[in-house]
Formats: sequence, C-alpha cells, structure tokens
Amino acid sequence: MPATRRGPLLFMSLAIGEASRNKTPTPSAAAIIAEQMQALAAAVVERHYRTSRSLDRFGVKGRARCVEDTEYHLSFLVAALDSQSIKQFVDYCAWAKVLLHGRGIDVAHFIGSLRHLRSVLKSKLLTTHFTEVSKYLDAALKALPELPTELPTRIPAQSPFSAEANSYLNALLRFDRQTAVDVVLKASSAGVTVKQIYDNIITPVQHEIGRLWQLGKITVLHEHYCTAATEIVLAELFRQLVQRPPRESRLIALCVEGERHCIALKMLADLLTVEGWQVRYVGADAPTSSAIRFIAQENAHIVAVSVTFAKNLSALQALIDEIRAHPACAGVKVLIGGRATSNDLCKRVGADAYAESIGDAVEIASRLLA
Repeated sequence: MPATRRGPLLFMSLAIGEASRNKTPTPSAAAIIAEQMQALAAAVVERHYRTSRSLDRFGVKGRARCVEDTEYHLSFLVAALDSQSIKQFVDYCAWAKVLLHGRGIDVAHFIGSLRHLRSVLKSKLLTTHFTEVSKYLDAALKALPELPTELPTRIPAQSPFSAEANSYLNALLRFDRQTAVDVVLKASSAGVTVKQIYDNIITPVQHEIGRLWQLGKITVLHEHYCTAATEIVLAELFRQLVQRPPRESRLIALCVEGERHCIALKMLADLLTVEGWQVRYVGADAPTSSAIRFIAQENAHIVAVSVTFAKNLSALQALIDEIRAHPACAGVKVLIGGRATSNDLCKRVGADAYAESIGDAVEIASRLLA
C-alpha cells in the first residue's frame, strides 16, 4: 500500500516538474515595453493631449513628433532596464532636457510626458513589472527639475591646444574643410603627436559639435558635414604617418548593430595601425551574425567595440554573448568604449576591458595581449 500511494505522487511530481520546464518564461518588463513600444507611445501622447489642450496648437505634425519623442524615451527606458541601471535613464533624461530646452520646449512638457508614461505603464504592466519600472521613472522625475538646461563648452580655454581646436571647429562650422585640414597638418608639422591631435583637437571638437547640436545652435546638416569632413581629415593625417614594423597582434574595430558614431573607433584603428597592429576596421552598424563570422575568420586577438547611445547596449550584450559562445572565438578579448560605456558596464556585459579615451584604448589593447 505505501508503495502504491507513492507511485501516483511520484508520477504527479515528475509531471509537474516537466510542465515547469516546458513553461514559457514570463517576459521581462523591458521585453514587454519593447514589444508594445509604438502602442504605448501613442497611448501616452493621447493621454497627454487629452489633459493638456494647449498642445493642440502644434497640429498634426507636432502630435506625430510627440509620438516619436515618446518612443525615444521608451527605447532608452528599455535600455536602462536591460542594463539594470537607473542612473543610465536619469542621464538620458538630463540629455533630453538640454535638447528640448534648446528647441524651445519647456521642461514642464517633458515632465508631463514622463508622468503620463508612468500612468500608462501602470495600467498596462503587471504589478511586479511596474514596481520595477516605476523606480526608473520616479528617479528621473525627481531629478529633472534640478538638472541643467545648458552645458559648458567641451573646449575650455585652459585645455591643451584649445586655440588649434577652436580654429579647427570654426573652420568646420564655416563648411571650410580645407582650412580644417590645414589646421591639423600644421599642428602635426609643428611636432604635435597624432595622439595629442586626436585627444586634444579632434575628439573635443567632435564633442563640442554634439553639444552645439544638442543645444539647438547648429543643424543636423552641420553635424553631418563636420563628421564627414573629420573623416577626410583623419585620412589626410594618416597618410603622413610613419608606420612601425608589423606585429602579429590582430584587432577588429567595429560599432555594434544600430550604432553609427564611429569617429573615435577610426582614430583608435589608425593609431594601432601605425603601431604595427594588423587592424581590420569594420566601422558603423555591424550586424552581429556577420561580425561573429568575421571575427572567427580573421582569428582576431581583440575586438574593439564602440557604443555611443545606451539604446544600443542590448546589441553590445548580444555581440559579447555570441563571441563567448562561438568555439572559434575562444580567447578573443573584448575592449569597449564610447559615451554609453563604463567600467561598471564592462563587468556587467562580460567585456575584458573598458577605455575612457583613445589614448587609454591603445595602452589597454597592448596590456590585454601582454
């Protein structure tokens, strides 16, 4: 009899265990928001317009733009949730506040949008999911009133080679590429090293261009021209460099899928090439599956990856996970950099090292292979 009783119980226990294993995991809050992003954004804007009739003056186009902006807020919220970083979302809101202020949009509208976003998510998400998400939104709402609406220049007068950097910047803003090239080549002829030019002229100017766009003081056209001109300046400078004897060190430089900002990565590739490294510069928006095949094919020692926007961090995680899982990529080191990265993120995503600047990246890459 005891054995007979245990039989059905054992069978039921096994069946329950099997069902538990086969049960589809509950999606995360980030996954749910990402899946419903367009519908959520539309619901937030509908609620915002219903409670703030003054928004009607922006018309149909203004309403469509509000939906786009809300989707952008949601994409960065998803990225922060994936990274488990409340600070990441607050930093995004700080950036957005400056951007919106530069375009004449009062911070009250941004705060109102986030409050309506909070209300919509509360009505759409499970309680456990909303409890998690609300921490991010509440932190941003608490911080926003005190966050600045202006940003200091990225080329302070006391910084090294600030005169050259400002001359280079002003030439670009005048759409005068040749003068910009001349500024850089003159500095090089005067004995300024390539690393100094990258660290003290080109990099701060690129950051300043981003700041000016964020403040609404230059257009997207300006920004695109400056980036394209800088790529030509880098090519002109590279032609004048003397390369050291080749080494066996092999590095692939790429931006993750969806990431298009690659000037800093190109500078790193050039500096390592001059040092004798065998560098394969892939550049912007590298599809993960293709990148993995290329890394395996090239027998890379290091993959240098750049991420500027936090919304692309999920692509970084996917790339690193694929590298770690691929047998042909065993032993490959991953070096990350870019505005969206940090030492803390490096540990979370399983990278081998983080570089804060181009100069640091060159030294760190060498240490990784020591």
